[in-house]
Amino acid sequence: MDTTELKQMEQEIISIVAEIMDYEESEISSGSYLIRDLEAESIDLLEISVEIAGRLDIEVNDDSIFLTRLRPRIEGKTGGEINAAIKEAYPHLTDSRIEEIIADLPSGPVLQIRDLTAYAAMAE
Repeated sequence: MDTTELKQMEQEIISIVAEIMDYEESEISSGSYLIRDLEAESIDLLEISVEIAGRLDIEVNDDSIFLTRLRPRIEGKTGGEINAAIKEAYPHLTDSRIEEIIADLPSGPVLQIRDLTAYAAMAE
């Protein structure tokens, strides 16, 4: 998938999220946190999942796309074990994104729009 296609996919995901969460598309970016910034709740995530699957014609695994079991997967692990556990569970995340997530964990939920885009790009 080239950069243009990836940007189009991300824009479609932003459009989906904006519609469901009642935001203007211009208020949402690749780095927007779904839960922290947009205050998404579990029902919103379910709707987002269904719309992504339908509009992008991909299969969506809610646990993978929304990183729902991230914290239990890394509990009790240290250093490289944490990176490996995240990479194994969420292969759509880049190494640099995994590092950002690890650093960001103390601040709360880490799911961003770009994580949905990465998942959708891998699933396509």
